[in-house]
Amino acid sequence: MDKIICDASPLIVLAKADLLELLPNQFSEIVVPQAVVEEILAGPFDDPMRRLISKIEWLKHVRIDPPLSPIGSWQLGRGESEVIEYARLQRHCAVLMDDRVARRAAFAIGIKAYGTLSIIARAA
Repeated sequence: MDKIICDASPLIVLAKADLLELLPNQFSEIVVPQAVVEEILAGPFDDPMRRLISKIEWLKHVRIDPPLSPIGSWQLGRGESEVIEYARLQRHCAVLMDDRVARRAAFAIGIKAYGTLSIIARAA
């Protein structure tokens, strides 16, 4: 199992579907950058992930500097940028994000990217 860096949308979708446990079953370490945490906390009050983000013990929160790599030219959101930048700095880890442009940016700099559906399919 590998480390994965998560964006907000897959976490939100998996929480709503009550499938968050797929992540620790498939990955050794699950990381969320601070920008992703802030995005989730700014979401709807009734969002299950908003209530869970600070309570999940296996979810590692990290702070990083603003993006330094060429991903800045892709015009991504802060969360997506931090996910890709952290993965770039860590090396040998993947990202979990549903935004197609963000996944292309990750692939462009050699980072493996998964979407929510691929996580669900891997569990089947």
